[in-house]
Parts: sequence; structure tokens; C-alpha cells
Amino acid sequence: YKRQVSTQSTWVKETVHDLLKVYLRGKYHLKSDEDIVQLLKKRVNGYIHEEEWVDIVKYMYNSEDAVGIIVKVREVIKMQVPRPIKSSSKRVAVTNVRDNNMILYNDFSKVLLDFQLTGHEKFLAKFVRLFRQFDRDKNGILNEDEFRSLLMTIDPSKSAEEINQLLDLIDPHSNQLINFSECVTFLSSELVQMMSEKMSSVT
Repeated sequence: YKRQVSTQSTWVKETVHDLLKVYLRGKYHLKSDEDIVQLLKKRVNGYIHEEEWVDIVKYMYNSEDAVGIIVKVREVIKMQVPRPIKSSSKRVAVTNVRDNNMILYNDFSKVLLDFQLTGHEKFLAKFVRLFRQFDRDKNGILNEDEFRSLLMTIDPSKSAEEINQLLDLIDPHSNQLINFSECVTFLSSELVQMMSEKMSSVT
């Protein structure tokens, strides 16, 4: 699970950084690469503007998730204590941060990471219930038949050949000992995709 969390954290940080760079390059297309790098550095070490973080959220998530994240970001903005912004004008009030819905880059990244981890925990909770449903002797281990039944419940369109390929990955020596951690670790990408598409009809 710790490896899953680390992967989520890395993905969020890299994606936000890359999307912000793309946004700034598009908005300030006349600026040099060096200017864009400096702008990006300024954002990463300070506040990210509303139009920037909204654009990033809408790009990263579907419309339903995006609305929830945007609401959460606005809640964080209301609670944050603004710090002075370096500006050529000394009259810039710190309250402008709230008024303009700006948020510290690190706080924004944390909102997204929290969302990712919450979604991951919900996914695991659903999969735990499904795993236990097919763990008939309740020993935390599935045999080959139980594993086949589990996969067919998640994705009835799976062919026997596809299931055999998955079994070759997760139980190459046919030990008939497939535990929960192995399912999550070795089949994470397949399971995440299948659970997101099929889980609503299973639960």
C-alpha cells in the first residue's frame, strides 16, 4: 500500500508541474523559455492563480470529480492565512489572495493528493468486500477457481485465455495460493480499470 501511495504522490506532483508549465507557455507564448521557467518557479514557490489551478483540475479529472475538487480548493483558500506577495506595488493587499482565489502551490498539490488517496482507499474497500466474497474458506487466499470467479464477476467479458494470462502473471507456478496483496500489486492497473468501469454493477 505504501508503494501505491508513493506512486500516487509522484504522479500528482509531476502532472501538476507539467500542466502548469504547459498552461504558462500557452498563456505567455511570446515569452522566452527562460522566462517561462522563472514564472513556473515563482508559482511552485508561491501562489498559483485561479485560472491556472482550475484549468489543471479540469484537465486531470472528469467533470464530476473536478467540481468536487474545485469546491475543496475554495474551502482551503477561505481557511488559508495569506502571506505577503512580492509585487512592484506595495499597495497589494494580502486579502487579494482570497479575493482572487489564489492558493499556495503546495496546498493545491495536497488537495489533489488527498483526493487521489481517498479514491484509492474507497477502491480498496470495495475490492476487499469482493475478495472476501470469493474467499470461501476465509483464509485470505484464493485458489485458481476462486480467482477465475472473482475476475468474471468484475469483468464478464474476460475470455478464458485472458484469465489464463493473468493467472500466469500472478501464480506462475500454479501454487493455488493467491492472496489479496498479490491481486492489488500484480493486477493493479487491470483491477483499477475494471473496478472503475464495472464496480457500480457489482456493489
